[in-house]
Amino acid sequence: MRHKAFTVLASFRNCDSGIWASLGSSLMWGALPLYWYLLRDVSPFYILCHRVVWACLFLLPLVILTRRMGEVVKAARDAKTLRALFCSSLVLAFNWGLYIWAVNNGRVIEASLGYFISPLITICMGVVLFRDRPSPMRWVAIVIAFAGILAEIGINGNVPWAGLCQSVSFSTYALLRKVGRVESLPGLMLETAILFPFSVVFIAWCHYYAVPGTGAIGLTDILLLMGAGVVTSTPLILYAYGARRLPFMTLGILQYVSPLLSALIGVFVFREPLTAGRIASLSAIWLALVLYTADTIRNNAHARVEKTVISRRSR
Repeated sequence: MRHKAFTVLASFRNCDSGIWASLGSSLMWGALPLYWYLLRDVSPFYILCHRVVWACLFLLPLVILTRRMGEVVKAARDAKTLRALFCSSLVLAFNWGLYIWAVNNGRVIEASLGYFISPLITICMGVVLFRDRPSPMRWVAIVIAFAGILAEIGINGNVPWAGLCQSVSFSTYALLRKVGRVESLPGLMLETAILFPFSVVFIAWCHYYAVPGTGAIGLTDILLLMGAGVVTSTPLILYAYGARRLPFMTLGILQYVSPLLSALIGVFVFREPLTAGRIASLSAIWLALVLYTADTIRNNAHARVEKTVISRRSR
C-alpha cells in the first residue's frame, strides 16, 4: 500500500514538473517578440544566421553532456532520416526568419495568428496526406477558422500572408520531423548543423561587403545575437522535457499560451492596430480552438471509459 502511494506521488511530481516546463517554454516563445525587437535595426536574415550559429554551438555541448551524440551520428548515417532533416532544417529556417521579419515590421499579431491556426492546418494535412477522418466537430472548427480568415480579407482587403505562411511552415516542420524519427534535441542539433556552414558564410560575406543592417552593430547587438542561441534552444529543451511527462492534450492546450502572449504584446506593447477584420479573424479562430479542444477532451474521456470497460471485462 505504501509503495503504491509513493508511486502515485511520484507520478504527480513528474506531471507537475512537466506542466512547469511546458508552460515555461510557451512563455519564452510568447515573449520572443520583445527579444527580436531589441534587434530591430539589424537585418532579419543576418539575425537568422546568427540564431542558427549560436543555437548549434549551444546545443553541441548539451548533446555531448547528455551522452546523446550517438543518436546524432545514427540519424546522420540514415539516408532517409538525413533527407527529412535537411528538408525540415530549410522549413525551420524559413519559419524562424519569417517570424523575426514579422516582429520587426509591425506584424506581431499576424504572426501569432499563424500559431493559433497551426493545429487546424495540421488536421488538414492529416486529411490530405494520411487520410485521417476528423470528427464533425473538428470539421466545424476548421470551417469557422477559415471563415475568420476570409472575413479579415473581406473587411481589411489584405491577406494575412505572414500568419498563413507561419502556420503552414510550422505544420510542415512537424510533419517532416515525424517522418525523420529522431528525438527533439539530437534532431535540432543536426538541423542547426546542416544550416551552420551556410550561415557562417553569409555572416562573413555581410561583414566583408559591409551589407547594410549588418556592419555597424554595437556590443549590445553582438551579445543579443549570441544570446539568440540560448533563447532559441532553451524553450525547445523545456518543451521536449514536458512532452515526455504530460498527456498530449494537456501539452496542446498549453501551446496556446505562446501565441496569446505574443498577440497581447503586439497590442499593448507595440501598439499594433487591432482592426475590425483582425478582431473577426481572431474571434473565429478562438471559437474554432474552443470547439477543437472540447472535442479532444470528449474523445479522450470516451477512450478512457472504453479502456476501463475493456479492462474490467478481461479480468
